[in-house]
Amino acid sequence: MKILKFIAYLMLFGILCAVLTTPPYNFIFIGVCILGAYWIFKNKKIEIKKEDTSIKPTPTQQQRKRKPVPKEYNYGKKASKLPKNYCVLDLETTGLSPRNNEIIEIGILKIKNNKIVDSYNSLVKPNKPITPGVTKINHITNAMVESSPSFNEIKEDVITFIGNDVIVAHNATFDLNFLVNSLKSSIQNQYLDTLQLSRKCYPDLPNHKLETLVNELNLIQNSHRALDDCRSTYELFEKIKEIA
Repeated sequence: MKILKFIAYLMLFGILCAVLTTPPYNFIFIGVCILGAYWIFKNKKIEIKKEDTSIKPTPTQQQRKRKPVPKEYNYGKKASKLPKNYCVLDLETTGLSPRNNEIIEIGILKIKNNKIVDSYNSLVKPNKPITPGVTKINHITNAMVESSPSFNEIKEDVITFIGNDVIVAHNATFDLNFLVNSLKSSIQNQYLDTLQLSRKCYPDLPNHKLETLVNELNLIQNSHRALDDCRSTYELFEKIKEIA
């Protein structure tokens, strides 16, 4: 655009000189201006393009376009009956967010005809270090998981162990969301939540944390470790089944 303005001024100057001077000098000025304009076009290789009238996205729109859409993983529906055969699941994690935090221990009990017939337990090495705050809660340290497998290494064993059983857990949505996000796939297993069931069966308790229920109902003491919490949850579920 600056070059075009310069040429316009040059042509205007030539016209003024042509008006104000007498022949043959006026024709000389016009000729010089035309030759100058031609030289500029030839050497600068100016290409006149149509102005782009398309609406350019704002930085916010660009940022939204680049931002990856998180993939959602799902689990089955809530079971309608209290089963005799099921799996109890408990996870220890590095935080509360299934997308941003990781599993560091998994515990599973397999129940047949209301009896424990098998168990699965493994520490899991996370991608990021365990913080002191997390260790204070579940007593799992970085040294403990240093030689443990990653979740990807054990996920097939976990899926095989659970099979198609109903999954029972305390605050089940927490464990199930972590499970499917770590598996990076959905599962079809139905589930039951002993937290919700205990609220219905024991409405007068001060709260329905697993630790509170263990103390109030004289269940196996839990220690915020996965397999111990599975045993507490199993006893709680069996007790609920007696009065439900």
